[in-house]
Order: sequence, then C-alpha cells, then structure tokens
Amino acid sequence: MTDCDALLDDAFRARFMRRMGHAIQHDLRSPLQGMGLCIDLVQRSVQPLAADDPARISIEKAVGMARRELDRLDRTARRLMSDAGIMEDEVARIDLVPLVREAAHHFVIETAMRGVQFVVTLPDGPVHVNGPRAEIGRTLLVCIVDAVDTVPDAGRIEVILRSEGDHAAVEVLGATAGTAPSGDTQSFAAMGLRYARACVEARNGQFFSGNGSTSLRLPLAA
Repeated sequence: MTDCDALLDDAFRARFMRRMGHAIQHDLRSPLQGMGLCIDLVQRSVQPLAADDPARISIEKAVGMARRELDRLDRTARRLMSDAGIMEDEVARIDLVPLVREAAHHFVIETAMRGVQFVVTLPDGPVHVNGPRAEIGRTLLVCIVDAVDTVPDAGRIEVILRSEGDHAAVEVLGATAGTAPSGDTQSFAAMGLRYARACVEARNGQFFSGNGSTSLRLPLAA
C-alpha cells in the first residue's frame, strides 16, 4: 500500500467512524450510565442502615471506589472517541508532560530494535496549554514520526519539553544536518508536517522543521 493509499484509507475510516459516532457513543455511554444508576441505588439502600455501622461504612467505601473507577472509565471513553475522530475534542487546559510521555512511548520498541537511542526529557512540574488534547497529541506524533523515519540506525532522537517564558516548547531532535528523508516517505512526511504546522499556528504558536528535527512553541495557559 502506497502512502497515498494509506492516507485515503485513514480518511475513509475516519469518515465512517464519524457517521457511526452516535451509535458508538451510545454503546460506550449506556453501560457507564447504567453503572452510575446502580451505584446510586446501592448508596440509597444502605443509608437507612444506621444500626449496622461497620457494614454501612464498608459499603460506602466500596461505592466510593466504584465511583472513582467509573470516572476513570468515563475519561477513557471520551479520550478514545476524540482520538478516533468520533466526537469533537473540546478545547481545554491540558498538561503537556503526560501527553509528550504518551506520544513518545509508542516508539520505544521500534527505536530499540534499530539501535536508536531515544531520550525523553521532561520537566518536574506540569506544563499547561489550552487546546484540544487529541489534536496536540497528533501533532506530537507527527513530529516524532518524522524524526524516526529520517534518523539512521544506531542514531539518536531527543524529545525535550520545557517552559520558555510564556510559551511551552517541544523539540524533537532527529537526523543530523544534511540527512534527507527517503523518496518513499518524503511526500507523506511533508503532508504530516503541514498538518502539524497548521495545528500549532492555529493556536497562536510557532512551528519549525528541517533535517528530521522539529520544534514547536505553544502559549502557556494562564
């Protein structure tokens, strides 16, 4: 399958998923709503049982744990639907530290198999920006893919996140100067980088790319 065929296949799949979005949202949301109703009923049923305090306390602890797990499932479901393009990703205040870590994690095995040294440097504290999580995540993936595709075997890739004044800066340092991507991936990489540039500049950020390395800057959230 050529790069163009792969791009068209992804586009058709995303369009189909959007058309099926209502049904998929129902399949994901209905069980969560049902579990939430069950938890409410359990909690109401044990409240009058004041005579048996140990049992009531144990049940309330279990209900608290169930609610936390339900919230986690709800967040995961929303993230999966936004990443798959089923539902629009909302603009929110997000922390780039776990997002960069998650994006880099996808390439650990591939780089290790090629003997590429893959280094990720993250700050100790959070780095918050405003934007849609899935869109920024895809932008980070495009930058890392460009570095992975152009770096030679046994080379080195660095992913660095830091705060610079009132901006968050992400650098993906890949191939050395003078190294160009192969002909098979050049057009696909160029489309991906154009997408990344458009996403960053739409958020009043700055984007630079060249020789397998990319750098982007996004305004920090207030």
